Amino acid sequence: MLRAEQLWRVATVYDKVAEDKVGVPSPQRVAFARKAKHLRMLARIAAKIEATQVVKPAQPLKSRQESVSSPPTVGRPRVRFKTLAERLEAARAAASASVDKGHAPPEERPSHPFCLW
Repeated sequence: MLRAEQLWRVATVYDKVAEDKVGVPSPQRVAFARKAKHLRMLARIAAKIEATQVVKPAQPLKSRQESVSSPPTVGRPRVRFKTLAERLEAARAAASASVDKGHAPPEERPSHPFCLW
């Protein structure tokens, strides 16, 4: 198979022949123009193929499951985040503690920051 540069040169020659109105009949000029268009398309494809062969393929990414299941790093404790249920329970406990101390619930408090309740 021809390289991209070679295909492009052949397409240029076909374009020149298609533009020759004196020595080439009209049906053949149309055929030469069509062939030139086809060769330019093949040249673009060949250029892309040549470019991908030059570029080094990327390393595959690690999946998240591999990184989660791997042992924790030494010297740094693994952080455990609270679940939604645990956070809701803590918020309810804090709200009931503030009501027990005599504070008004948040929805009954005035929204103005300088107002003391």
